[in-house]
Amino acid sequence: MKAIKQTILIIEDDAGLAELISEQIESCGYQTACVQTAANALDWLKVHTAFLMILDYGLPDMNGENFIAELKTKEQPVPPFLVCTGQGDERIAVDMMKLGARDYIIKDSNFLEMIPLFIGKVAKIIENENQLKLTEDALLKSEEKYRRIAENISDIVWSCDMQFNIQYVSPSAEKLMGIPVEEYISQPFDKKFTPQSIEKIYALLAQEKEKEKDPNCDKSRTLITEVEHYRGDGTTFWSEMHILFIRDENGKVIGLEGVTRDITDRKLAEEELTEKMDELMRFHRLTVGRELTMIELKKEVNELLTEAGKEAKYNIVG
Repeated sequence: MKAIKQTILIIEDDAGLAELISEQIESCGYQTACVQTAANALDWLKVHTAFLMILDYGLPDMNGENFIAELKTKEQPVPPFLVCTGQGDERIAVDMMKLGARDYIIKDSNFLEMIPLFIGKVAKIIENENQLKLTEDALLKSEEKYRRIAENISDIVWSCDMQFNIQYVSPSAEKLMGIPVEEYISQPFDKKFTPQSIEKIYALLAQEKEKEKDPNCDKSRTLITEVEHYRGDGTTFWSEMHILFIRDENGKVIGLEGVTRDITDRKLAEEELTEKMDELMRFHRLTVGRELTMIELKKEVNELLTEAGKEAKYNIVG
């Protein structure tokens, strides 16, 4: 597919000069559009997009400064532009650069020859800016996507520094903790967990700190632990924490981030199962004990019957 050439708008009241400028620009691989007044340029920009404008400061209906001001008043996008001025108008050109001009070209004997150089320099800057804008837009979309995910999942997404100061926590924390996110962030670390869980977290991180000394340790590893949190009303709940290390460009650990998942129902189910198993074992021991007692009684009855010259009543196996 043939690439669509970018258009450079030439705003120049001298038709002959505009044609010469157009030839120079098209030799650089761009297509051009030429208008001779600011009014014509405003109309053209309503329906077209210019990659760059070559703006003559001294137009017949308004000067370059007024033209840029008119674009902004109409809330039309102001394309990148170069301003062309006559000899001795450098101060005006500098003022135009304060309004956003990328550069200025003096209309002297070298004017036409200099145009490709100016176009090439400014075009490279614009293309880099456009690429940066695309990258920033993609990053913003990605951040927005993950922000929406973090705001709508029931799990808590969080990050903190190495002093355990919370830097971010997802809105789901408020529902699970029973306190506003701002209050949760400002809470001291040891007020968020039970003492046993605090001890468990410190011990886990101490172990991982030792592993960090090994150059072959997995830098992307995830730590998983079960801890007990305090709610705002003083009650507790159990969570499973998945913890990742945040590193700087040199690989040094500068913080933690992770996901906290409520596993209270699972823990309650596990505790209930444990209780049922214990109950079953107690019942089993009681049942076995009763069976052994019955066997001994049956043996005694058989012995007494035999001694009395009677036939044994019970058939005992084993």
